[in-house]
Amino acid sequence: MLFEELLTYAVVISAATYAAWRLIPGSLRVALAAHWATLARRAGLAEGTAEAIRRRAAGNGRQACGGCAGCGNRQTAESHVITIRQNPGGKHHAGSD
Repeated sequence: MLFEELLTYAVVISAATYAAWRLIPGSLRVALAAHWATLARRAGLAEGTAEAIRRRAAGNGRQACGGCAGCGNRQTAESHVITIRQNPGGKHHAGSD
């Protein structure tokens, strides 16, 4: 029973962490990735210079402002304007009740 509970907690925590990671702003995600990569390098878990790690982390989050991959290269959609006018004098037409 204890193993099943621990497994359930691990799955829920993993899912919440993944959802939070995808939904935070891209700039914060890049900063956190660079910070964690620097910590991993100091602990001996990653190789490379701090500058290379920062460049790699920044390259993954280019033009990302939220949970998406970015829309900087996409063309904007055409906008259409619909104007609704009220009848002059506010008179009702037959069948408009």
